[in-house]
Amino acid sequence: MRKSFLIIFLLCKLIAQSQSTFTHKIFTKNDGLEIDRIKAMEYDDDGFLWLGGIDNDLREIISAKKEPVIQRFNGKKFHSIPIPKNSKKELNSIFQIIKRKDGLFFVHAGDQIFLFNPFTLVFKPLFRELEAKDIYFSNIFFYNKAYYLLTQEKKLITINKITDGLELNPLVSFTKNTSKYLIEESTQFLPFEEYFIISDDNFPVTFVSWEGEILNELPFRLENKKTKLLEKIIIDEVFTKNDTSFFLFRNNSKLHFVNKKNRTLDPVRTLTPSFESNNLKIIQNKPDKPIIATVKGKNVSLFEFKNTTNIETIFSEEIFEINSPLELITKNNSRDIFIGNSKNELHHIGLSSTKIETFLPEIAIRAISKFDDNYLVATENKGWYTLNLEKKEILPYKIYVNGVEEIPNSSRSIFFENNKLWSNAGSNILEIDTEENKNSLHRHFPPSCLAELNNNELIYGTRGYALMRFNKTTKKHTKILTTDSLYIHDIELKNNFLVGATDKGVLTYNFDTQESQFFGKNIFDDSYMLAIEHHPEYGYLIGSRSGKIFQYNKKTNDFTLIYSDKLNAGIATILFKSDTWWINTFNGIVSYNIKSKEETRYSTKDGLSHNETNRYSALDTGDGFLVGTISGLNYFRPEELEPKKNVSKLVLLKTRSFSKKLNKVVSIYNREKLNKTIVLPAEFKELELEFTLTNNTEDRQHNYRYKLNNEDWINNGSSQVIRFPNFAPGKYTLEIDALNFSGKKIGESINLTIISKNFFYKTWWFYLLILVLIISMLTYLLKQAKLKQQLQETFSENLLESQEKERTRIAKDLHDSVGQQLTLIKKKAQNYDQEELALLTNNALEEVRSISRDLYPAVLKQLGLTTSIEQLVYDIDEETTILFSTEIEDIDQIFTEKETVNLYRFIQECLNNIVKHSKATSVEVIIKNKNKHIAISIKDNGAGFDVTNKTSQNSLGLKTLSERIRILGGTLQINSKPTKGTNITAILPTK
Repeated sequence: MRKSFLIIFLLCKLIAQSQSTFTHKIFTKNDGLEIDRIKAMEYDDDGFLWLGGIDNDLREIISAKKEPVIQRFNGKKFHSIPIPKNSKKELNSIFQIIKRKDGLFFVHAGDQIFLFNPFTLVFKPLFRELEAKDIYFSNIFFYNKAYYLLTQEKKLITINKITDGLELNPLVSFTKNTSKYLIEESTQFLPFEEYFIISDDNFPVTFVSWEGEILNELPFRLENKKTKLLEKIIIDEVFTKNDTSFFLFRNNSKLHFVNKKNRTLDPVRTLTPSFESNNLKIIQNKPDKPIIATVKGKNVSLFEFKNTTNIETIFSEEIFEINSPLELITKNNSRDIFIGNSKNELHHIGLSSTKIETFLPEIAIRAISKFDDNYLVATENKGWYTLNLEKKEILPYKIYVNGVEEIPNSSRSIFFENNKLWSNAGSNILEIDTEENKNSLHRHFPPSCLAELNNNELIYGTRGYALMRFNKTTKKHTKILTTDSLYIHDIELKNNFLVGATDKGVLTYNFDTQESQFFGKNIFDDSYMLAIEHHPEYGYLIGSRSGKIFQYNKKTNDFTLIYSDKLNAGIATILFKSDTWWINTFNGIVSYNIKSKEETRYSTKDGLSHNETNRYSALDTGDGFLVGTISGLNYFRPEELEPKKNVSKLVLLKTRSFSKKLNKVVSIYNREKLNKTIVLPAEFKELELEFTLTNNTEDRQHNYRYKLNNEDWINNGSSQVIRFPNFAPGKYTLEIDALNFSGKKIGESINLTIISKNFFYKTWWFYLLILVLIISMLTYLLKQAKLKQQLQETFSENLLESQEKERTRIAKDLHDSVGQQLTLIKKKAQNYDQEELALLTNNALEEVRSISRDLYPAVLKQLGLTTSIEQLVYDIDEETTILFSTEIEDIDQIFTEKETVNLYRFIQECLNNIVKHSKATSVEVIIKNKNKHIAISIKDNGAGFDVTNKTSQNSLGLKTLSERIRILGGTLQINSKPTKGTNITAILPTK
């Protein structure tokens, strides 16, 4: 019975291995793995894998200055997170990482326990009292919705429950009489409702009640029947199935279970195969689905425990270099498994989907045909095979020609009729007699595609030759149509009408009328066609290398685009199931509903042996589909295929930029600190961003793209890192997308605002500040100049006013004092009849009166401004030989007393200057009252002068004239040239 079961088991294992496919990746120190021996593995809520273990460089005998780390793995890269030092002892290993229901981790590192947040990367030390009291403790155990920790103080062992407040609540204690024992990370604790079991390498397996009573102790050492040596009984691995706890003892290949009634551990006698390995591990992420891993030599085997009579081998390959302890993990017992060992290696095993079966892995498939109860499969260059889907059996189909085995290559189609098989091989039409085994090769030109016209004729296309006909009876090759400029990839025949896909377009040929047509670049953007299929409703369907499918209407010769592949993958073949078309492309298989236009793409991640399907190699078996690829034949039932739900999200994992506060480039891994806004200082504008998809540690195929400020998308390929060597100053919006295998966007985009600061002296506010300072300085200088001008003007006004006052005083003194004295002298001279003295005195008196009038024109008050000016002109006219002409309008009552004096003095000084300097013979004085202003013009025909030269010489006379007009609020213009006379014009505003 035992032998027969073993034979059946090994046979099942052999069949399973022959049909299973897997992917295998190894990550080492070259990829960023820093842990030499992986001892702890756990997934966080985002599906990232966390690793802990032993770093050989942190051993006491090594003086390397390194920090102990815990590592995060996202499928591509490892991120090392330093563990804070909270103990006097060196921390050189992580024994356990266990995820709580709230997503936080318990981390057992050396002689410390931390609460670790995998999102913020913050470590919080727990139970510091254990270190203070020198108490030893075990790993943390989960049972009945609570966490437990075993502690040992001297010989007292205590079972503690970890409360919600992260404190230790002692439940039960007991003492062992063994002289030497130590609770540590290898201690096993197995709780049950009535009691618990403790196993350690220093005392026997012990059953203890929850009241602390020792119920049973198993023998500590038993004799090994093979080695005849006494070996310790230590529970090494544990799992549960159907409420039964199963055990594997260290150095014991037999599986045991807990006999709850007898409180013993008994072997499972019905399970014959044993696990002959000292290095084994059990993982159980999902209830009742444990996976057992063993290492024997270089071979790693994975077993799925079904029940006590059935263990299924799901994987067995030589993937280790040498025998090594292992640690493994899988998320919800999926078919993606991570295995870590003690050789600085992390292995990823991806097992193929059980819903897609693979035959002839790594062999290119070319043609498939029904053959009795089997299927005949032609490969590219490895011969033919028969496939029995019921038995899952595939066997070579040998072909002999003239007694010599023939290995057909590049067969395009296989036709079965009257016990004969017809196909092609190389340059031959292949004829196979399945009964008499009389096989023949009919050589001509190499067929590139093959179809059956009727029971007696085959039609085949060629590359750069002709469309050909082969007669099965006469065995003759006949040329139908010369196609020396075409490569005919595929042909389809219905009702004597042929449609061919060529490298330059679509060829049609009517066997009834012998008419042909060709449709090329004038119709198609890309006229390179690969495949032809015929649909009962849609007719001829032509697939192109750019992933387009056109419907051809032979009545109207119209082509309608009916499908366009999002990845532009070439069309190999098409299978139909109701309204769903299964389009086999060069980049996966697409399920496309012709009515709803919904589509789903399947790839190697869904179990396909390869993403590139092969032309001519697809068949609907009725129960399922056979689809050939360039590496293996796949069989699946289309209704059973369900795409994996993508729960991934695109997240930012790391930023690397310059910290002005720390004055160095820093990497930030704390996702809570990865803000939506990134500020780059002017001193260092380099930025590196690292992002990834959650729940993607198996690194499914994805592409990434990004764009800045709504510009065109930039393809980043599969790289999860974007580096900007130098951001120009400004504000940017960065958007990052993840695209799946079908080119569809995954989750939401990452949107970031990046502010690249400029040097302060290059910023707008600095320019504005400088502008404000310049304006302020100019305003100040202008104000100072204006103030200076005002002071000068005030000084000038005051000076002129002082002059007038002084003139008035002098004129008054001359009139009142000197004039009176001269009048007395004149009268006395007349009294004494001194006529000569009286005349001289009278002349002096008139001169004094004249000077007095010049100093202060009393006539202004007596006669008014207009008459005073007229009198002034008249007096000068009388006293000189110059001819004066006047035109003076009434300007009285317009100016104030002060303004009247200034205007009078202006005209007086102008006339005096003419008399003194001009040598003029005539002068014209014109004063016009124009309501809004007074226009004054004094023009002479004298010698003239250079105004510019006088101005540069700071002529006091000109300055005085200008100052008087300024005081009056008017404008002055002096036009003069040597020998051309002078024209003085003043415009004075009226009030």
